[in-house]
Amino acid sequence: MSTTTLNVEIDQEVMTAASAVLAADDITVSAFVHRALTYISIEKRQPSLDCFTPGSETVAAMEAVERGEVETFGSIDQLMADLNESD
Repeated sequence: MSTTTLNVEIDQEVMTAASAVLAADDITVSAFVHRALTYISIEKRQPSLDCFTPGSETVAAMEAVERGEVETFGSIDQLMADLNESD
């Protein structure tokens, strides 16, 4: 396999912010670009960015959390007991 070098001009603030996000998942910008381009070459399409936009059900759930309208549990055991409780 031969390789090539890709040079990209991008705003420094965008690069710094994106690098930090990727670094949190132990991914370099180079590795991310490699993955994205490999995906495109295999799938013959761009990756869908819809995965970053929550659906209406998710948005409603997030809003309910913000309003404090959700049941909370003190431990995993309490959560599991509630989930396993017969209705």
